[in-house]
Amino acid sequence: MKAISFSTDWSNQNQENRLLESRCTSLAELHRCQRLAKSSLFLKLETSRNHIRKLLTGDGAMKISAVLPDTTSRVMFEKIFSVMGKIQAYSKASFLDIEEIDEFKNLASLPFLSITPEFHLLCVHVRNFMDDHAFWGLISEQSIEALHARINKDERRLASMRGRRNILRKIIECSFVRNVLFDMEITFEGVENFLE
Repeated sequence: MKAISFSTDWSNQNQENRLLESRCTSLAELHRCQRLAKSSLFLKLETSRNHIRKLLTGDGAMKISAVLPDTTSRVMFEKIFSVMGKIQAYSKASFLDIEEIDEFKNLASLPFLSITPEFHLLCVHVRNFMDDHAFWGLISEQSIEALHARINKDERRLASMRGRRNILRKIIECSFVRNVLFDMEITFEGVENFLE
């Protein structure tokens, strides 16, 4: 059996960081740096949308730009990260006001956001969706995945019950109670007879 070893050669990772930082001197270089990052340092990290949200909101933009080389582009990158954080903030699980939708349109129409197909989707199609429906984050993958994880947990908890049909019925009941009664704070009189 082959043993798994982990590298603790921090000097090599620091060299990769310095190489990455030295190449990020303009917006055109950023795209090339993405390929470099995928092939080296950042493949070793696991990030989620929540990590990205935390990086881009608050003082995250300032912290990210602080690790970039001290060039004239540094301020531009901080502004870009800040705008991306503001755009990310509109992906919340609530309805948006007209003012919020207009602000999103202004932020998403900035010229530097046409780098990738994802930004095209964001700039063109999300704005139209927000106009039509007044929300963006209510039906995101994040909420569906969270529900999926919760249902899997319920299924493991109820695995000792007999019959797949009974397990599924109980999972639906648990989801109903959790979502309707607790999340929406709806109460019923005679709830003991309601679930029968």
